[in-house]
Amino acid sequence: MNVLPLQFDDGVSAQSLQLTGEETITITGVASLDKPGRRCELEIVRLDGSMQTAAAISRIDTDNELAYFKNSGILSYVLRGMAA
Repeated sequence: MNVLPLQFDDGVSAQSLQLTGEETITITGVASLDKPGRRCELEIVRLDGSMQTAAAISRIDTDNELAYFKNSGILSYVLRGMAA
């Protein structure tokens, strides 16, 4: 499992999106992360079924962080390197 750090665009926040923690959020564009700082789209589905979208920027800021993310973490990255 990975953690993908995201940052909302300027002027957008959890408060402005009225997020309560009860929503289901799907992040699209994760598979196409090929460079640090790429944008992702968030699809927010609320309990009442209504949907909203928002943009966020990936806070994977370096090529090394991207490699760790794609390898499911730094430990997996190191172990794969040692096995190769």
